[in-house]
Amino acid sequence: MEFTGERAVEGKTPERIWRDHIARYEFAAGFVAGKKVLDAACGTGYGAKLLYDSGAESVTGADISAEAVAFAREKYRGESLRYVEGALANIPFPGGHFDIAVSFETIEHVADRGAAIAEFCRVLKPGGVLLISSPNRLLTSPGKPAGARPDNPNHVFEYDRAGFVSELSAHFRVVSMYGQHPKNKICFVPLLEKFFWHFTPGIYRPQPGGSRLEKMSFWSEYRYMTAVCEKAGGELK
Repeated sequence: MEFTGERAVEGKTPERIWRDHIARYEFAAGFVAGKKVLDAACGTGYGAKLLYDSGAESVTGADISAEAVAFAREKYRGESLRYVEGALANIPFPGGHFDIAVSFETIEHVADRGAAIAEFCRVLKPGGVLLISSPNRLLTSPGKPAGARPDNPNHVFEYDRAGFVSELSAHFRVVSMYGQHPKNKICFVPLLEKFFWHFTPGIYRPQPGGSRLEKMSFWSEYRYMTAVCEKAGGELK
């Protein structure tokens, strides 16, 4: 399977992009031990396999692409690891089926994002956890207002941090927010950036960023955002 810019493919995707994707799944691996996990929009299956190898009771990867599902079934196998075809707005499982749902870098491709988030809520048990990521419009489509077509032609919508939290909060409690590739907010004001560089070099530094997820800071915007959300009925700390 070839890398087209959309689905990550092991050995084909540029290393920087690949590391970003793997870092999200490595973060999610800390939540899955002994759990029934859904990887929604699993793509080629590399992430579902990583979660399975991290001690999940079972992992189901679902993707709208028959080609991606066929590839995943062939390359990434496990006794309690399976792949099915399914769209985010119609996940083919009964309500309350999963403990954990993961969906990374997918929601920006979906026209009816509210319906997709409601569907994640439906298939999770009470107290179930959703781990979901999105690009941050302020950095990936700079200068464009909310609702404008993103710079990436494959995206239909991109959130800023407040919009992402607001959308998720309609169905979940947003427990915490993590980010990748931070940029100090003062970088959005070029004249102030020059001032701080010149007069306070020991205090101010633009953050270099990286694939590792870090707890979001008030002082930074992040190119990619990951939310840890809980369905009502649990006590996630």
